Amino acid sequence: MKVIEMIIDKPLLNGKLFIKSIDNWSVSWETNENYRHWCFQKYSGNDETALFILFNPGSLNNNPDKLSSDPTLRILREVCYESGINPFVINLFDYCTSDYNELTNHWNERDYKSLVYEKLLQYKFIFSLFAYGSIDNDDPKFEDIVSRIKLVESIFKDIPRLDFDDSFTTHPLRWQIDKKKIKIRNTLIHAKSVLIK
Repeated sequence: MKVIEMIIDKPLLNGKLFIKSIDNWSVSWETNENYRHWCFQKYSGNDETALFILFNPGSLNNNPDKLSSDPTLRILREVCYESGINPFVINLFDYCTSDYNELTNHWNERDYKSLVYEKLLQYKFIFSLFAYGSIDNDDPKFEDIVSRIKLVESIFKDIPRLDFDDSFTTHPLRWQIDKKKIKIRNTLIHAKSVLIK
């Protein structure tokens, strides 16, 4: 399949497409009821796109006003600002909630009827970054989570994976708590400079 530039102006899963501007970023995302399939944040000065794999969508879904209050997407904008990297966010599971207990209570509904992953193979990503957070081995959902991680890894195996240290498996909220945003931003800039040679 021919790789094309990262321009999404129509839904990939026949959902509802939203586009909103915030802090000089153009943010687009697709939803179906309680699910958000992807979210693309583009800054005019950034010319490459990276694939960020998180755990599940938080507060941003069918209400565009929630964009300004979604802390994870805000942190990604801060980290990627003028880095040359636009973050394209997908999730292991696309049921939209910021409450893990709510997600587990709806575990049989954790996925929409279709997954978006393979539809993204036509797009150009400079690298992938897995930032889904820590996983408790005692979590009853552990095997399901690991199975999904392996699936996503296999689908995107041809995209260079950015592995720097444990910061790149922890969630962006943890980057902020641990005061690693500047360190991670510098790593993104360095990775871009290496991979575009």
